[in-house]
Amino acid sequence: MKALIIFGTSICFAAYPVSFMKPCFITKLHQEQRPLVACAKKAEHHPSTKKSLFISPLEARWAAECKHVWQLGDCEHRRWVQQKHIIFISGFGNELSRIQDAFYRAHFEVVEKEYGSTATYFGPQSINAPEMNIGSIYRRILVEYNKLNKPIILVGHSKGGLEILYTILHHPELIQDGIVDGIVLLQTPINGVYLLDKKSNNAFIQRIISLCGDGVQALTQEAAAEKLERYLARLTIITHNTHGLIAAQDLLEEISSKIFYVRSYQHKRTLNPKLSFLNFFLRHEPEQQNDGVILLDSQKSNAIGRELGIIRADHLEFTEPHPEKSRRYHRTKAFIRALLQEVHKNLEP
Repeated sequence: MKALIIFGTSICFAAYPVSFMKPCFITKLHQEQRPLVACAKKAEHHPSTKKSLFISPLEARWAAECKHVWQLGDCEHRRWVQQKHIIFISGFGNELSRIQDAFYRAHFEVVEKEYGSTATYFGPQSINAPEMNIGSIYRRILVEYNKLNKPIILVGHSKGGLEILYTILHHPELIQDGIVDGIVLLQTPINGVYLLDKKSNNAFIQRIISLCGDGVQALTQEAAAEKLERYLARLTIITHNTHGLIAAQDLLEEISSKIFYVRSYQHKRTLNPKLSFLNFFLRHEPEQQNDGVILLDSQKSNAIGRELGIIRADHLEFTEPHPEKSRRYHRTKAFIRALLQEVHKNLEP
């Protein structure tokens, strides 16, 4: 049976079926590449703090992909991707991403042209609180599954990732019945957004929050922690009462093994200028790396899921349009390839 990937991002995607097959080969721009293992072991010192972060395999693979033109990839991996359908699910502000040709051309070029696979986009109402979009996401998953008859991998960016996580915890049968194969949460505020808590006494910030509605107000650290705890407790209690304690623990472990966090940080001097205002309030936290919006430590939960990798990128790295010949466009394509390879490796080691 073929599989389906849902890739959620803060701005979004859409895609169309591509059924043609092409020979598998790699055209290298450079004859020699840096060894992936060597990249993963190298320590990188963050310029804004005394702490150091190790380059993850995902970051190392992304760097390697940036160094050469990868047209189709190796045959085994390409076949694996062709058995998936990728759905990009966006977060706050996804209404802008409906101009998908401008915002996500690079992503679909990789999925459709290089891999010969298919992709779809879904953008929940960004002004809604995450739990309010559970129903619409759940229905969209079933529609895609019934149409394509492929298991699904959900990948969500920012608030979209949080909504995906809540949907899976609210409907664990999606995992149990094999409808959902895995979940990737990219730059997701699992533990809330620090700015919404610490700067709530700032009149200007309060005004912005009130204008953004429940979609932002529900992302405080306190609210995010309470909701995640509530959904995990609900899942455990329902499964325990129906099938027993061991079954509840097994289900939680099964779901946890399918969830992957991709966290990011970026130095303030290389942040997207659009994030400069928000980063002004984060600059007083020198020991906390962040992507310009979300603290690094807030992008992961210790209660469920596992880490796919830490990357150096700001919060808008993959959600802005770039000219096709630009370096950023090439970097975005390289990241999508690296991400698919890491998901493949971790789901089917």
